[in-house]
Amino acid sequence: FACSLFCIPLHSLPLGLLQVLSMLWLVFVTLISGGCAWEDAKTLHKAIPTHMNHSDLRFFSSHSEMSLRGLARMDFTPLARHRDYMDIRVSWANAPRRELHEFDWIGVFDRTQLTEFHAPIKYRYVFPRFARWPYANNGTMDFRVWNLRSNYVFMYISGDIQFPSIVCQSSVVSFDSTSHPMAHHVALSPTHPDKMLVMWTQELPKQMSATDWRPSLRFGRSPDNLTDSVGAARDTYTRGDFCDPGVSPASR
Repeated sequence: FACSLFCIPLHSLPLGLLQVLSMLWLVFVTLISGGCAWEDAKTLHKAIPTHMNHSDLRFFSSHSEMSLRGLARMDFTPLARHRDYMDIRVSWANAPRRELHEFDWIGVFDRTQLTEFHAPIKYRYVFPRFARWPYANNGTMDFRVWNLRSNYVFMYISGDIQFPSIVCQSSVVSFDSTSHPMAHHVALSPTHPDKMLVMWTQELPKQMSATDWRPSLRFGRSPDNLTDSVGAARDTYTRGDFCDPGVSPASR
């Protein structure tokens, strides 16, 4: 196979032929560039980071100490445990500085709703007002998390309101009990001024059907001497009781 090289003055070629040659030249350059990039050992394919474990890209998964070495991480330590609330110290480390923002915040999210967007149970800003770069990529923060009959996770959120991003996520925070009576409320009877009403919320006890459950209230002159009791009426609500159950966040 042999080839020869020769030159033709461009001004002597028709305009249409020049346009065709220009397009062929662009295609040739594109193919050559692609081939060089493919052979370049420094060019790598885009891949899901190993610490995300091919899970939903919006949320991280819990991993071992070995897999988290050198990556952003978040842990928590219970300072006080009660049946109705928990005081927790959250710590984070190795947050990538290029992803930090002056309005970064840490939120407490309901674990059962992580598959869809929802507001945090509570949140706190990481940096004080008017903080300036460089921002610390590690620290601690204290939270009081109330028992709302669910499990929770902490998330470090960076970016702005329109494009937030999750820097790291803690493991699951769980309470020992989520079915005991809560939200106690005392009020005067609207029909009998000499009587008192006691209201509370409670999940259906395990291993008991709704038809067999008979809630009651015990009372007495001291917490250690509850000698009297009275039966309690019960009521509940379902998703259909909310407005716009198809689109309203409250009905999720």
